Amino acid sequence: MTPEPGAHTEVDGVRLKVLAAVPADPGAPTLEPGELRMDRRRVFAGTADGAMELRRVQPSGRTAMGAADWWRGLGVDRAEAR
Repeated sequence: MTPEPGAHTEVDGVRLKVLAAVPADPGAPTLEPGELRMDRRRVFAGTADGAMELRRVQPSGRTAMGAADWWRGLGVDRAEAR
């Protein structure tokens, strides 16, 4: 990924910039494109070409943070989100 324009998505109506991500390792969960899931304290996003592990994100109007910290801050206990 490049810094501009960068990668972003929308979660629960909030724009989320993806600042750092890597291809998921072979043990990562299998996800549908657009599906998000936290597994073993790591956040994964499904894409058409397989899962990506989100490492660093920036929600709209907030500072950059680790993806796991962002996920925990959503305020709900959930296994997955779209």
